[in-house]
Amino acid sequence: MAAMNFIVLLNGVTTEEDAARAATRLLAILAQPMILGTHEVFISASIGIVLYPRDGEDLDTLLKNADVAMYHAKAQGRSRFFFYQESMRAASAQQLSIAA
Repeated sequence: MAAMNFIVLLNGVTTEEDAARAATRLLAILAQPMILGTHEVFISASIGIVLYPRDGEDLDTLLKNADVAMYHAKAQGRSRFFFYQESMRAASAQQLSIAA
């Protein structure tokens, strides 16, 4: 099973409600089986959501925070989304130090 990461940038989304609606819709679309040749393929997604400028004011910060939220979603089970929270970064840093 191959894992792929991609970014979806939604211009004009300023509230958590708008972002949650978009993420829910994306997860529903991806949950539908896809036919590739003669094979039926199922896709799951873990989505990390950040909102500008609340979760970062530059691209690097936004990408890092989205990544942290995405890994939090993965840890909770596939086909989920989570909004970035500062407490996630501290938990991620603690997990890295324990693993080292």
